[in-house]
Amino acid sequence: NGQEEVSLGGSKYFVSEARLTARLAMAFSSGYRDRNSQPLFPTILSPYSAQIGVIKSLLPQDLQNNCITIYQAQGREYPCVIISFARKNLDGRIGFLGEGGFGDVGMRAQTYVACSRAMAKLVVLFSFSTFRGYRDYDYLLERSENALIIEAEPTWGDEYD
Repeated sequence: NGQEEVSLGGSKYFVSEARLTARLAMAFSSGYRDRNSQPLFPTILSPYSAQIGVIKSLLPQDLQNNCITIYQAQGREYPCVIISFARKNLDGRIGFLGEGGFGDVGMRAQTYVACSRAMAKLVVLFSFSTFRGYRDYDYLLERSENALIIEAEPTWGDEYD
């Protein structure tokens, strides 16, 4: 469907965004090479373990090990990072990723950690309609230098059904 879902353990996942994430990761690995002419395997991050599980299920084996939670990425940097925030709902709820009544400072720090892991290429996926109005995400949209901002179509990545 066109909205986030909740796993049995309470973790969030958003299948359409997971499909788009997998599609982008495969495009990076087939289209880019590092200095040694090796495929560029992007590191895929999400704050939700359920989203990581869905993305891994859509990836070929050689890309699955590069799919981790934001928490697991702390202290490391990667040449290319794709972040999937996995929240999309009609109420604009982003849970612990936000601020004010919904979030906490620790998770806002996780958003910073995620965005600062990339050494060269960074792709951030989130629903504009859900995240708009939250200071940190508005800042990402408005202040990102050299950013190409695209509102994804819901069907992008659907060929991986």
